[in-house]
Amino acid sequence: MKKQKNPDIQLLRAAAIISVLGFHLRPEYVPQGYLGVDIFFAISGYLMTVILHEKQLSIKICLRFYERRLKRLLPAYILIVFLTLAITSFYIISTDYDFLKIDTLWSMAFVTNFQSMFKKETYFLLISEYKFLLHTWSLSVEIQYYLLAPLILIPINWHSNPLIPLVILSAFSWSFQSFIPYPTISFGLVFSRIWQFLIGSIAFYVLQGHSAKMPENIELLKDPGDNDDVLEIPSRKHKLLKYNVLRFLNFVAIFAICFMPNLSNNELYKSFIRLILTIFGGISIFLGAQSNSFERFSLLAKFGTYLGDISYSVYLVHWPRVNHPAVVGNQQIAAQCNQLEMSKNCNWDPEMLQIAKKPKKTAAYFCSYNGTGKAKIFFTGNSYALRQLAGIKKALEGKYKKLYFAARPACLTFESFNKGYESYWQCGEIFNKTVQFLEKFKPDFLIISQKISGNNGFKKLLNSTEAYIEDKATIEVARYFQMFSKFTQKIFVIEPHPTCTFNPALTLAKAVAQNKNISTYNLYLTKVKAQVDPGWQRIKAAMKGCPKCTAIDVRDDYIENGRYAVSDSRTKLSFFCDNNHLSPPGVERMIPTLKKSFNQALTELNL
Repeated sequence: MKKQKNPDIQLLRAAAIISVLGFHLRPEYVPQGYLGVDIFFAISGYLMTVILHEKQLSIKICLRFYERRLKRLLPAYILIVFLTLAITSFYIISTDYDFLKIDTLWSMAFVTNFQSMFKKETYFLLISEYKFLLHTWSLSVEIQYYLLAPLILIPINWHSNPLIPLVILSAFSWSFQSFIPYPTISFGLVFSRIWQFLIGSIAFYVLQGHSAKMPENIELLKDPGDNDDVLEIPSRKHKLLKYNVLRFLNFVAIFAICFMPNLSNNELYKSFIRLILTIFGGISIFLGAQSNSFERFSLLAKFGTYLGDISYSVYLVHWPRVNHPAVVGNQQIAAQCNQLEMSKNCNWDPEMLQIAKKPKKTAAYFCSYNGTGKAKIFFTGNSYALRQLAGIKKALEGKYKKLYFAARPACLTFESFNKGYESYWQCGEIFNKTVQFLEKFKPDFLIISQKISGNNGFKKLLNSTEAYIEDKATIEVARYFQMFSKFTQKIFVIEPHPTCTFNPALTLAKAVAQNKNISTYNLYLTKVKAQVDPGWQRIKAAMKGCPKCTAIDVRDDYIENGRYAVSDSRTKLSFFCDNNHLSPPGVERMIPTLKKSFNQALTELNL
């Protein structure tokens, strides 16, 4: 008798993987796509029941089933787990990689579902983070059910009407999942999921009751190939229109549920939706045995069958790859925050070292760089300057002959404000050195970039311009500008950027992975002004009596829709590498504004 695969099981797999992919890729469009996993469980339950219903059932047959299932599941599973572990070692930060190694141990033991229970973290909380092996929870549940299935299904098969114990056990399992007050147990414990496997078993016994229409010559164990879990049925030339219409409508209902919006966040609503969808999956299995004709939809059926064939591989691969390139990009931005350009390419300047000894403190530098232009540049500041050197060099590309660079974390160029910093940051090593550098090199430009909001002298918000002009800190900064002006033609101070209460790079990596709206992380301008303006207004007020001084306002470069952007809306890359410092994309954002100010001054000086 000519045999052909029952397409409905493969089409069910296709519907399930489409739903899961949709939920992970575009949850706003497929908000209930996570229910696709429930369909996979129903299919597995059906196939397991077919095997254990064999008349010649023995321990050998059960072991043979386990052997062949594991041969089909394990090679790809192990490959994906270790490829994920190997590839991510090159680009995720060490903390996340340590967590990944722990996740790998759980996944290789097929107990990922228990991991969330011990940590008391729900799937829907974990999915908002970057968990490379999160999807292995369902495979863990399936393997655990395989071990339990003979203990459940063989005694049930002894019953005169197996549907009765199946329905009772399913109802008990569903009730347990729906009403237990522990979300991690409700979601991941295998007993909470047994009812979904048993829906497949119920479909089998309902089919058995329709013995006249039951497929003949079930040969699931005959072919040792990849398709050993696909039921073969005799091909029929006669088309059963009624069943085909019902099959089609049933698939429409499955997709409608997965794509429909969540009508309620109530857990009982979710339980009923899960029950309804899984029952539809069982109905598809039942209807698929009544007719195998999809002549009018042959191309669609062939595509769906193909997608069903590869659904397991797609499921394994999709989660580590589902994320936007910005996930990796933001991870790299965070990991490289302290990998400063000058740490590899400082060119320690011998003339600078004659004035100040080579710093003992890490991340403190006295460097110089040669260029092809005419101007001499002196760039200085604290950790802000350390991250912005590449941007200054790019803004002045082809314009400078020599660029001197002096920077030390925390320490201000206005050195009298460094009291209290000396013990840790060793700011005393550079006391009065800025003036000496300027006197020796007489640069055309002095460029200053530094964080000042953390210094007590620049924290208090004042009520008027006059108050800022008369403030003690303003007067002291003005004194420094007067000293600096003796030895340079132009003084530029770059507006300090705000700091964040979170790490934007790491936060955005996880947000992009979940396709969240990252603009919600942008900073409110009221908070930016409260943090930055007290210091920045003092700097600008101190420039009133300094004709050589120019304040470079860069805040507008980051304003989007009335908020201070922490990332590029197009690339989704963070403007910050940690909560305090700009990333390369963040520095790049201000370069046009820097160029405009620098080029105007260069023109005035004929340089």
